[in-house]
Amino acid sequence: AKVRAELSEVHQKRVVYDVPITWIILELEIRKTCQEKNLSYISYREVCDICKRTHLCQDEESVKNALRFHHLLGILLYFEEVPGMQEFVITNHQWLFDNLTKLVCCTFQGKLIPNNVDLDNFKYEGILSANLIPNK
Repeated sequence: AKVRAELSEVHQKRVVYDVPITWIILELEIRKTCQEKNLSYISYREVCDICKRTHLCQDEESVKNALRFHHLLGILLYFEEVPGMQEFVITNHQWLFDNLTKLVCCTFQGKLIPNNVDLDNFKYEGILSANLIPNK
């Protein structure tokens, strides 16, 4: 009885999002494109092209809203507030974490190319460049 009461309480507190079905279809299209190209991320421009081609989003603000929604739920990663990262939508979370781990370890162990501007920006300013991360 106690478990049933707790489950009922959790069920009543659930969060319900009322979102356009096109946002769900967009996520599937993004994943399909990445899968076909064997990529772990897609450019923001490519997402806009998908929307234009499939008529899933009317304008750029609706594209961003869809990406924000998927990011909020952890379905896709879209770092709109991080300089340089707003140009990418990441579909493979593990790929990102693996590469960031490698990058951090190599950066602070001095195993990357010396005198690299992108590396210096990451090491001293915390600004990550796509040039430092492989796409596979």
